[in-house]
Amino acid sequence: MKQRLVAVIYNPHAGTLLQHADKSFEEFIYQLTQSNNLVDIHAIQFSASKLADIQQQVIEQQYDEVWAAGGDGTIISVAKMLKETNIPLGIIPGGTMNLLARDLGFSLDLTQAVYQLIDSTPGYIDVAQLNDEPFFCIANIGLSTRLTETREALRQQPGWIRWPRVAFETIKNMFVYPPLKIRVVTPDSEINIKTRALSVSNNPLGESIGLIPERYHLNKGLLGIYITRSRSLWTLPKLVLKFINGSWKQDTDILDIETPKADIYIDTHRTMKVMIDGELHKLAPPYHFHVRPNALNILKPNVPQKRDL
Repeated sequence: MKQRLVAVIYNPHAGTLLQHADKSFEEFIYQLTQSNNLVDIHAIQFSASKLADIQQQVIEQQYDEVWAAGGDGTIISVAKMLKETNIPLGIIPGGTMNLLARDLGFSLDLTQAVYQLIDSTPGYIDVAQLNDEPFFCIANIGLSTRLTETREALRQQPGWIRWPRVAFETIKNMFVYPPLKIRVVTPDSEINIKTRALSVSNNPLGESIGLIPERYHLNKGLLGIYITRSRSLWTLPKLVLKFINGSWKQDTDILDIETPKADIYIDTHRTMKVMIDGELHKLAPPYHFHVRPNALNILKPNVPQKRDL
């Protein structure tokens, strides 16, 4: 079997990779794969300002695969770079949330994920689009953008400082974040509603346990739109508990829509912050969402990580 030439583009500032100095992560990936005759690894440090140079290097060296080590934001940047090449993209989950890696069936342990990548097969998944921005997991409008700001501001703090502060800000904003008046237009309906939290996922969320439930399918060609009804100050705290125990889909305070495209209008002309796969973007409404079916060539583990669903 021919040895695959693999570029590993890693972001040393992403989530769990913060524990690695630049050199030590390279040592980690080389030591893990040096005795394997299936892959020939070449590590490249991620830099948003040098993506054009990295892209040229990937094309000139004729890599068979590109693995991206970092969070969901890093994954998007590398995928954009590969858009015209059709080179399969692999994921080493080095970020904070790692939603795409999780939903593909990769272990969130770096070592196990690399072993799964060595034994993986290319396949295609959908890509969602918000205006001109592609995303693979989820886009959030409203309350969660405030929480993302807090998380990013505390990124360099140790966990015993960061997570209690994030938890405090989460609880506080559940009660004080103002509702938004929005209009959602799909091919089949038009809905006017007040909400403090709206999420759009690339393919619908499943009924698994967690604040961001797992997606069971990544190529159904559908968006999942989730809107909390702003009925009382207790709506969001109650929903958080239902997400934790996996019963959120039965709650009448959440509106659940599956559609290939949607336009979302907000009663404001100002630019708003929107979280797209963990990264904050300043975008003015209206927001136009659609799905591009089977648009990303990605590596899928031949033996997915088993999880309790």
